[in-house]
Amino acid sequence: MTDRNKRNNMDDIFKEMTEMIEHLLESGFSPDTQGRDEPLVWGISMAQRGNEPPRIKEFGNMNMREFLGSMEEPQPDIRIEPGASKSMVDILQADDTLHVIIEMPGINKEDIKIDLAGDILNIKAHGNDRKYSEQIELPVKVLSDQIKATYKNGVLEVIFMYDRSNRKSIEIE
Repeated sequence: MTDRNKRNNMDDIFKEMTEMIEHLLESGFSPDTQGRDEPLVWGISMAQRGNEPPRIKEFGNMNMREFLGSMEEPQPDIRIEPGASKSMVDILQADDTLHVIIEMPGINKEDIKIDLAGDILNIKAHGNDRKYSEQIELPVKVLSDQIKATYKNGVLEVIFMYDRSNRKSIEIE
């Protein structure tokens, strides 16, 4: 992807975001209209590797695209999952390990359940007043018997070792 294509792609993304925000403001949206005592949170994170197109993910406790898509009809609950928040998720690839980092404040370590099904990491957490639910597709194959998870200061980090069992050296003739 050329620099010009990258710039055009980013321009399109920001134009769509601007339109979403303008539509929300024009609609007279108010958190009070949603019958919630807690603040509504929505944001995006964006990452780009090399020449790949940017990957944009939503986070927060509401699904803005779903909400804006149904502005004509009243939407009783605009959360991603009833009562759940969508966490900020980062996936970092190191030389030998894959790190999945998830922000989940207000939860005790004992309230977090993690499982791996194929290349899908499932995370559920239910605290006294908070609930998180994530399904994350891992970008590489990992060893399911060598996983380490830590939770500190509201941040869960799950570390995987790469599965390099199918890796072969190729001799050049």
